[in-house]
Amino acid sequence: MVKVSSSTSVVHTVVSQFKNIELNERSINLAESNCQGMLNGKKANHEMKIKIQKFMDQTNKLAQQFNKVAGKKCIEDSLDAERFGD
Repeated sequence: MVKVSSSTSVVHTVVSQFKNIELNERSINLAESNCQGMLNGKKANHEMKIKIQKFMDQTNKLAQQFNKVAGKKCIEDSLDAERFGD
């Protein structure tokens, strides 16, 4: 007979790793620079930092949904196990 079960602890462990990712707060101060390449680099760095932060936020939101799904599957598996006599 096949044992029906889910492991929310495995999902929680994986999802919790996303919370450990941080974007370091580094800044570039070129207020006095008149070199266009340096100013463009500063702007690109700022835009990339914003996009990376948005990506990380969305990834974390998606990861949190896995916790919800795992909880539901665990309940469903328990009910299935009861029905099939496991």
